[in-house]
Amino acid sequence: MDADLSNVLRDQYLDLSQSVSRNAHTNKFGISHCLSTSSLIYSFARDSVLTGRELMLIQGQPKTLSLPDLSESVIGQLAGEGMALPCLASVIWCIYLTKQFPMDEDGLDALSARSKPESSRASKRLKRKDANENGWRSEFSHCCAVHFGDEESNVERPANVLDRQVQGYESYIEFALLSDAEFLELADLPEKTKISSAAHKMVNLPNCFGEDQSFRLVSLKGMDLGTIFSVQKVKFYCNVGLSMDELLLQASRQLQEDHAARIFAAAAKEQKDTAMPFTAAQRKNLQEIHTVESLKAKLVKDAARTGADLLKPVETDPPEAASDDDMEDDATVGKKAVVKGLSSRLQKAVEEQTMAKGKQPKRKVGKQPDKKQKEDDADESTAIDSGSLEHPSGLEEVAESMQSIPKCFRSLSIPRILAGEKLMRSVDAAKSVADTLKKEKNYSYRFPERVISACECANALSQNLPALSRRDVQLSVNSLIQQGHTLPLELQLQINKRIFGFLIDDLVEVMKMRSDEKAKKLEPLMSQLMDFMCCWKCAPDQSWSFTNPGFAVVAGELQSTMQDDCVDLSSVLNEEKIAERALKNEASTS
Repeated sequence: MDADLSNVLRDQYLDLSQSVSRNAHTNKFGISHCLSTSSLIYSFARDSVLTGRELMLIQGQPKTLSLPDLSESVIGQLAGEGMALPCLASVIWCIYLTKQFPMDEDGLDALSARSKPESSRASKRLKRKDANENGWRSEFSHCCAVHFGDEESNVERPANVLDRQVQGYESYIEFALLSDAEFLELADLPEKTKISSAAHKMVNLPNCFGEDQSFRLVSLKGMDLGTIFSVQKVKFYCNVGLSMDELLLQASRQLQEDHAARIFAAAAKEQKDTAMPFTAAQRKNLQEIHTVESLKAKLVKDAARTGADLLKPVETDPPEAASDDDMEDDATVGKKAVVKGLSSRLQKAVEEQTMAKGKQPKRKVGKQPDKKQKEDDADESTAIDSGSLEHPSGLEEVAESMQSIPKCFRSLSIPRILAGEKLMRSVDAAKSVADTLKKEKNYSYRFPERVISACECANALSQNLPALSRRDVQLSVNSLIQQGHTLPLELQLQINKRIFGFLIDDLVEVMKMRSDEKAKKLEPLMSQLMDFMCCWKCAPDQSWSFTNPGFAVVAGELQSTMQDDCVDLSSVLNEEKIAERALKNEASTS
């Protein structure tokens, strides 16, 4: 025991009766090489708290002192959990002395754990009598009162040993800062497009020159790496620091295994729940920031409602337009059924593939059963070899990604639809192919969508022009012209007739107005009508459009077409005369 005590005296200790905290992996605070009067001393060498007997020996108590046969748990219950050493020593001395000296009945009642000193009148008289005395009886009564909670202890109880740890992390999210011009360039829209209706999140920040500028906050979702690294970005971040006083030792307890880890996990979870960088509402607002594609779709939707000029109309069927199946059924009423087959070029390619497989090509028949007709219609979306046929216009990348060309793509010819052909079954089959590519997350699905949208606009103009409203006609014409398609002269004349009807309707409405309003609107409307009907007011550089649809422009285009068709045959006649003279000369010489 003396050898162990000498080792303990040369050890390093930590005073646990005070509010001690130390930094991680440092031994600067609360450690001394001398003795301490603390009630709890922690030994770093033993990794434990010293026992009561070691405390009594270290603090100079006689080695011959015989302690009563009481366990430490019983002493703890009697003296109070975590009581400081002076109180604990007083209790031990009281127990030791009470076993050697006789006590009265009041003193024995005070030793009972279930009875309080104030329970009897005699104990109260004893307390009042001993209040002015400095003997062991007053100390013993005070310890019992502290144990039962009737009095407060004047000695500080030992505190926990804490090891402060701080962990921090940064949570951030980035968005693109686009000006209106940059957004229109990324969305592939005209420069003069009004996008005020699509403004969802706008921020005012200084630009590269230090001047305040309004930017559009756009999500980076869907952008390629080149675009992400080229645009200006803004970062929303939040620094979060999790500080935790790790419980190194709990008062009156030894350090348990994984005790600090469990305490740290509980404290970290509590701080994360209460101090997250972004709340649920803030995260929802950040997720609602539009991407370039969603903003473009919103622009197209708003333009379809207001009738503004955009690159693409709303990708839906024109309103009030009958379906193509109904039109085809109406066209075949009272007429002989016509078998729809492939074109000669496609038929030849299919026959070559059939011969390569060792099969005989099918003969053309005048009428096919309904079952075979449905199979042929369903086969529109099947693919043929991309090497045997040239790629359709605008769908080269689709053919490269699919390594084949669906048959329905061959009928996506806008000039044929504008000429009056009904090819909407192939358009519907192309829609199913585009939907399949979209489900497969193939980027090339956007190319057939553009061609399909143009085909729908062309079909609406050629088949359902009388049923279209002014907005529908304007969207369809602008979409086809902006994509580089030329409308036939016959269709231009029909559209002019339709626009003239719109102007006449406006004139009728103006004539019904009051005199003051009528004077304001009648003159510009009549000027527009006169410019529309005058054929001699066409400039040579004017082109036909919905905003400039006059008959003069159509007449100018018709005149230029007729001049191109008139071929100068004088050179051809001269060559024929020279050949005849050469033949006559050969005949005469022979």
